[in-house]
Amino acid sequence: GTGKDYKEVGGGDKGIDSADENSGSQQTQNDYPNSSVKDNLKRVGKDGKEPVRVRPMWTNTTTPASLFKPLDAKCFLVRSGADYFKTKKKKPSPEPLYDFKGADIFYATGSGVVMDCSRHIDFSEWIPDPKDGWLEGAPRIIVNTLQFAEDSNWFGKSEDGTRIYTFIMYYMLNKRGEAAVKQNTNAARLLKRFVNNELDETRFKIIMKIQDKEKLGLPFVIRKSLDQVDGKPFLAGRMKDSKSSRTRGDRYFEFGTYGQNFAYLARKAISACKGKLPVVRVDYGFMIEAQRDEEMPEQILGCVSIGPGIEYATMAQGVNWTARSSVL
Repeated sequence: GTGKDYKEVGGGDKGIDSADENSGSQQTQNDYPNSSVKDNLKRVGKDGKEPVRVRPMWTNTTTPASLFKPLDAKCFLVRSGADYFKTKKKKPSPEPLYDFKGADIFYATGSGVVMDCSRHIDFSEWIPDPKDGWLEGAPRIIVNTLQFAEDSNWFGKSEDGTRIYTFIMYYMLNKRGEAAVKQNTNAARLLKRFVNNELDETRFKIIMKIQDKEKLGLPFVIRKSLDQVDGKPFLAGRMKDSKSSRTRGDRYFEFGTYGQNFAYLARKAISACKGKLPVVRVDYGFMIEAQRDEEMPEQILGCVSIGPGIEYATMAQGVNWTARSSVL
């Protein structure tokens, strides 16, 4: 066994219907009525007919960098040591392999998920030559997206016309990460194996530590549900269950987590907490799970301290990237 020490959130609900793979792939400047978005567009291609993509941090006029602060990865306890499955003892994580670069918040309209957000983003200013986008099987850029639905029906599920909000974070491979990739450390080897060969394995692990929880004022049942994941690692689920996605680009690898497809209680907890984001701070980290002794120790890949002050409803920029009904 894997000696699970996490909660598999999002269990229970399946994705619905198939989706048009090409929906939302063509953008024009008219699709972005907000001037701050339009000013940050960059046309890709030489003929003037290629899709227009946004630059990373295109919402910086409404999502200021001051909301995100550096975080010491040692604040997260991870599996460590060949005897972990006997002792269950964890240790502080080594320093991360990726540095936080920035974030955006946007919304699209639909009843599903916005998959592969990164295909709408132009990373050429960070990595001019796409041949440099991957280093020995590891992505130079990791894009991590968290989604939830603003409105829901009685069962907590989103419907057509619902605003789907996406919090998208960008991480860049740092010098420590480059050395780890070249030395093929256990953490680097796990990452390379996952992004190249094990996309549907349940290994992508998230840790969120919610500070100032007393400010949330949550009902008892929701608070107990939240306690199951607060400060504890959890796996976002498999792609086939429409709770997550993994996509590759020439300059990036994207992990998507779709809270709108989680199980009922998990969705209710998200719904109760999202209105409290202006007053709380969340310490966020992610890693690839070590499941055998020879894969130890785990290591945080990237982390950041978020908030307080996240006013997602007013900060989010609207886009027409289709919210598909399935991630498959």
